[in-house]
Amino acid sequence: MVNVDVRVGCPAKIVSWRAAWSVAAAFRVGMLGLLLAACSKAPPPAPPAMPANHPSIDAPAAALPGPPPDAVLARAGTIVVTVADANAALAAMPAGDRLEVAASQAAVTDLVSSLVDQRLMAAAAGRAGLGKDVAGSDGRAQEIELARRWLAAELARVPVTSAAEVAAYYVAHRSEFTEPARARASRVVAADEAAAQRARAALGRGASLEDARAAAGAAAQAGEFWIQDVPGSIPLEAAVLQLAPGAVGEVGAVAGGFAVFRAEEQVPARTRALDEVRDGIRIRLDDQSRQAAADAARARLREGLPVTFEAATLTSYAERLARGG
Repeated sequence: MVNVDVRVGCPAKIVSWRAAWSVAAAFRVGMLGLLLAACSKAPPPAPPAMPANHPSIDAPAAALPGPPPDAVLARAGTIVVTVADANAALAAMPAGDRLEVAASQAAVTDLVSSLVDQRLMAAAAGRAGLGKDVAGSDGRAQEIELARRWLAAELARVPVTSAAEVAAYYVAHRSEFTEPARARASRVVAADEAAAQRARAALGRGASLEDARAAAGAAAQAGEFWIQDVPGSIPLEAAVLQLAPGAVGEVGAVAGGFAVFRAEEQVPARTRALDEVRDGIRIRLDDQSRQAAADAARARLREGLPVTFEAATLTSYAERLARGG
């Protein structure tokens, strides 16, 4: 089941591999030292003396140089994006987003490509007369505002989703709005099967959940929760969906002991009515239309204006970011 009452969000975020790699590398180095020590029956000979002018081995290693700030990362006609431009964009991002960009050269390329689009949009805004009274303390802030105005003007022309389009989507995707059957159940988990059987007998007599827990012993646990009819359900829980309210299931082994369930309430599966999901569908379709319009508008700006990435500089810059530079 897909819940469309929530706006379509950004793609799932990329998890940075750098921290995990560092831990794994440190583990490998530490293990190598232990293995070498274990294989040596005598202390290893002292290494030859270093030259007097050799840097201290305790000094941190010098970072490999990256491209200078004025190095060009991409070109599109008269539009140029430099390392300084990318650095400024990164500095304005939240720390988590900066880590995502630094995680791969593909992400760095996407950043540079978006800066090209931003400059193209700002230039288009100027040509369209949208640059009046542009606020901003510096050229970058003004460029961002111009790009925002241009994109807003493009999206303002996108028609809103009609009621007929919403209804058509609902009919074509009715299965997305199906709520599975669910059951409210009481459960007692006991340390052994005999204790769980005592709880089952108490539940069968209509005892309260607390009384059934007490019948299973002081170590038993009890609680009430909802079970949904979804693929991959635990068989013991899935069986509760077949019980009439008040009926008690069989005892079964679970993590931590043995469990028994009593069904308290059954709610059958249902398809949500159009009135319940109308707003969510409209938001989804509006978002899709606006995204398609934005993509088409950016593509028009690039027509006849191929973007050229400076591969060597881009690779060097991405490697520097990956090192934390």
